[in-house]
Amino acid sequence: MVRLFLASPYIVHSIFFFVFFNIFIGGFSQTYMGIPSWVKIENLKETGVDPKSIKEGYYYVLIDEQFNTVLKHDFYHYATKAVSEIGLDFTSQIEIEFDPSYQKVQIHYIRIYRGGNIIDRTNSSGLKLLKEETERRNGIINENNTLYANLSDIRKGDIVEYAYSVVGRNNIFNNYFSYNFGFAYSVPVGRICRYLLIDKTTQLSILNKNCELKPEIAEAKYITYSWSVINSSIIKLEDNTPSWFDPYPCVQISNCKDWREVKQWYKSLFTIKKYDDTKLKIIIDSVKKQYHGNIDEQISSLVDFTQNHIRYLGNTAGIYSHQPHQPDYVIENRYGDCKDKSLFLCELLKQIDIKSFPVLLNTEKTKSVRTDNPSLREFNHCILAIEFEDRLYFIDPTYSFQRGNFKNKKISNYTTGFILNNNENGFIEIPSDTTSKIVISENFDINSESKDAILTVKSTYTGIEADKVRYTLANNSLVDIQENYRTFYLKYCAQVNVLDTLIASDSESIDEIIVSERYLLKKFWSKNDSSSTKIQKDFMPYILNERILYVSDNIRKQPLAISYPVNIIQTININKAEGWSIESKTIQDDNKFFHYFYKATVNGSLLSLNYKYLSKISDINPEDYTEYKSKVDFVNTNIVMSVSANDVNAKVYGFNWLLMLTSLVSIIFSSILCYQLYKRPYVSKFEKKYDQIGGWLVLVGLGIIFTPIVLSYEVVKLYSDEISINYFYFFFDKSSEYYQPLKGYYVIVENLGNMFLIVASILIIVLFFKKKSSFRVYYSGYRIFNLAFLIIDLILIYGFVDTPVSAEDKILINTEMASVAKMFVQTCIWVPYILFSDRSRHTFVNGHNELNIPHK
Repeated sequence: MVRLFLASPYIVHSIFFFVFFNIFIGGFSQTYMGIPSWVKIENLKETGVDPKSIKEGYYYVLIDEQFNTVLKHDFYHYATKAVSEIGLDFTSQIEIEFDPSYQKVQIHYIRIYRGGNIIDRTNSSGLKLLKEETERRNGIINENNTLYANLSDIRKGDIVEYAYSVVGRNNIFNNYFSYNFGFAYSVPVGRICRYLLIDKTTQLSILNKNCELKPEIAEAKYITYSWSVINSSIIKLEDNTPSWFDPYPCVQISNCKDWREVKQWYKSLFTIKKYDDTKLKIIIDSVKKQYHGNIDEQISSLVDFTQNHIRYLGNTAGIYSHQPHQPDYVIENRYGDCKDKSLFLCELLKQIDIKSFPVLLNTEKTKSVRTDNPSLREFNHCILAIEFEDRLYFIDPTYSFQRGNFKNKKISNYTTGFILNNNENGFIEIPSDTTSKIVISENFDINSESKDAILTVKSTYTGIEADKVRYTLANNSLVDIQENYRTFYLKYCAQVNVLDTLIASDSESIDEIIVSERYLLKKFWSKNDSSSTKIQKDFMPYILNERILYVSDNIRKQPLAISYPVNIIQTININKAEGWSIESKTIQDDNKFFHYFYKATVNGSLLSLNYKYLSKISDINPEDYTEYKSKVDFVNTNIVMSVSANDVNAKVYGFNWLLMLTSLVSIIFSSILCYQLYKRPYVSKFEKKYDQIGGWLVLVGLGIIFTPIVLSYEVVKLYSDEISINYFYFFFDKSSEYYQPLKGYYVIVENLGNMFLIVASILIIVLFFKKKSSFRVYYSGYRIFNLAFLIIDLILIYGFVDTPVSAEDKILINTEMASVAKMFVQTCIWVPYILFSDRSRHTFVNGHNELNIPHK
C-alpha cells in the first residue's frame, strides 16, 4: 500500500496528461484516425527520378491528393526522400494549416522507410499546435492554425511518408467547389495522383492548361475522376517573367456554370443588410455641410476618409474570407480589409447619390484570369469603381497617403477587374496609369581650384509616384531618409556631405511632392588614379537607369516583365568655369516598347544632359525579345556621358623637353652604335647556296619590315598624351603631387630603350636585304634584347603600381604580360631557325666589301 501510494502521483500525472492532451488535440483535430473507406489506397513505390534534377537535397516520391466533395473531406498523402543532409530540414518537418472555425485534421499515419524496414512514428511524432498569424504584418488576421511535427532521427536516404485528412468546408461556399490540380513542379516528383469524388447530379467544368491530360472516370456510389502522372516534367521559370505567366501544366475544375454565376454569388455577398447608420450619417452630414453643392469635393472627401481614417486590417476567418463586414462594423472598429473598405466606401457614396461598384482583382494573374475556369476562388483583392460624369474612376480604398481630387488618384497596373455591377459581363479593362511622372534635376557646380562640387537636386513626383514618396516620408525618420539619399550620391565621389537638410514640399491638392537636396562633393573634380594626368567622370541618370531592365541572354522562350508604367524626365547640368570640349548630340528611339530621348548640349561653361524615358508596355513576348534587347542595348550604350579634362595644376603642363631630349639623344647614340655594328667585319663560315631569300625567311622578312612601323606607332601612342607634361616638374620636383624620381628615371630609360629598338630595327632591315653574314647574330641579339627589355619593364611596372591595383594598372600589366608572352614565343621560334637552319646559314654569307672595308 505504501509503494502504491508513493507511485500514485506519477500515475495520476500521466493520466491527467493523457486526458488533457486528447481534450486539447480534440479541439482542432482527430489524431490517428483510420483511412476513410472512400479513399483509393496508393502504395508507395519509387519511380527513379533523374538525380541530376534534384535540388535542395530532397524530392517528392509521391503526391497523392483526393477530394470528396460530397462528404467535404480532403485526403492528403505525401512521401519525401532526403538525398543529402540539406534535404533533411524539409523532409523532417510536417506542417498542416487549417481554419479551426470549420475544419478538423485527422492524422492517419507517419512512417519512415529506412533500408528494408518500416518505422512507425504515428504515435511519437510530437505534434504541436501553432497559432501563428503569418499574414499579420500584411494587415490580415486569418485565425488559421498549424499542426506541426518536427520528426526526430531522420537520416539521409530515409523516405518519410505521411497521410492526413482535413474535414470540413467553409460555409460561405455552400455547395460550390473549385480545384487547381498541378501536374508538374520546379522540382522532380516521382508520382502525382489526383482524385475527385462528386455526386451523380453535379455538373463539372474542366479546363486543361498547358497539358492534355484526360481523367479516368469511374461510377459507383460516387463519380470518381482520377489523374495520374509518373516522373512529371520539371518546369523552370526564366528570370523576370510576369506574375500572370504560368507555364505549369494543370487541370482546373469547378462546378460553377460560368462567370455570370460567379458574379451573382459575389453580388449576394456584397449586399448591404439593414444596420444602424447613425455614425455614417454624421460623416455624410459633415461632408455635405463642408462642401455644400460641390459633389466632386464630396466624393473626394469620402474617398480620403476611407483611405486614411479607416486603417487596413482584415479578419478573414471563416465566411469573412470572401464576405465583407457590414459598414457599421467598419465604422465602429475603424478598420477593415480591402473588401470591407470597398463596401464601406460604396455605402458612403450611396448616401450622396453616387453609384459605385466593387471590383474584384487577381493581383498576380491580372489579365490571365480571364482565361481561367469560372471559380469563386479566383480573386484576392477588391477595389471600387465610381461612376461619375459618364465614366468609371477606379479607387483603391486600401491606399493611404493619396491626396488630391479623386479623379486624379491612381492605382497599380491591375489591367483586368471583375466588376459587380448590374451588367451581364463581369470582366472589364482597367486603364493603366501613364500620367504619373518623376522629373529630376541634378545640378553640379564645380570649383576647379578646390576640386569640390556643390550638388543641388530637385525631384518632382506626381500621381502614384508622389504617393510612394509620401508613404516613405511618413514611415521613416527624416534622418534615415537623408542618410539614404546622401549615400546614393556616393556613386560620384568618396565623400558626400549634407549642406542643407532635405526638404519635402507636398502640394496635396494636385498630388505633387517636390524633394530638394543640397550636398558638398569633396574632391569631386579629381583624378581617380594618382598616377593619371587626367580627370575622368561618368554622368548618368541613375534613377532612370534603375527603372530600365537590361538583359543579357540572346534567346528567350518565356515572356519578360519590364517596369511599367515608367515616365521619367531627368536633367543633369554640370557647370565648370573652364568650359567643355564636347560636341552636342541628340539620340532618340521611339519603338513599340518605350520612348527614349537623350540630348547633350554645351552652352559656355554649362554642360546639359537631358533624358526622357516612357515605357509603353509591361511585358515582352518571346518573339519580340531579340528586338527589345537590341533597343535596350542601344539605350545602355548611350546613357552614360564620359567627360575628361587635364589636371588643373598648371606647373604640370608645358612642353615635355625632357622626353624630346632623351629621345633625340637615344636616336643619335643608337644610330652611331648601329653604324659601328654595321661596319664591324664579320666573315661567314658558310658558302652561298641560295641567291634569293626564300622558304620561311619570307615570313621573317615581312616581320622585319613591319617592326619599325609598329614600334613607331606604339611609341607615338604611348607618349601622345604626355607631350604636354613637364616631366622635370612632374617626377622630380618635391612640390609635385606626382613626385616619384625612381619612376621618372624608369620612364626616361624606357624611352631610351624604345628609341634604340626603333633604330636597331632599321639596321636589321638593311642587313637582311643585303644578306649580310652578320644578320644572323644581330637579329638573334635584337630578339633576345627585346625580350629581356620587356621582362625588365614588366618587373618595374609591378614595383611602381599602387596597392590595391587600379583598373588602369591591371590593363597595363595584362597588356605587358601579353607582349612578353608573344615575344617569348617568337624568340623561341625564329632565333633557333635563323642561327641553325640550312636556308639561313647559306643565304646570309655576304661580307662588308660594299663599303670597301677589307677583311682582316
